[in-house]
Amino acid sequence: MANFPTNITFAGSSDLYPVTGNQKNIVEIVMTGDRDADFTRAYKEAGISKQAMKGQGYTWHHVHDFDPTTGKTTMELVKTSAHEATLPHKGSASQFAEHFGVEYDTYESKMKAYEQGWRKKPRKCK
Repeated sequence: MANFPTNITFAGSSDLYPVTGNQKNIVEIVMTGDRDADFTRAYKEAGISKQAMKGQGYTWHHVHDFDPTTGKTTMELVKTSAHEATLPHKGSASQFAEHFGVEYDTYESKMKAYEQGWRKKPRKCK
């Protein structure tokens, strides 16, 4: 993979989702090998309804801080347009893929997370 930026963070920027009450726009999760499942975990940690966020123009950014021992990473809920403006970049999904030698968002990456005890066993698609 090319030398894409790894220092992308939105912490402290106006591109973070404006939280209220006990909500959080920066959370720590254990990675699952699957972006959608990572996003589900992040929404839960953030105290924000995934359903309510549909079409709101925000997405989760995997910060480049993957810990291969614990599987943990930081997630930031940011404006989709701001996130797309930083592409291509390498965040923790890339780190996970490089560490385990698999492509993220595949059955193989989900199995790696399962083997580490970070998620339930994934179903194999036909």
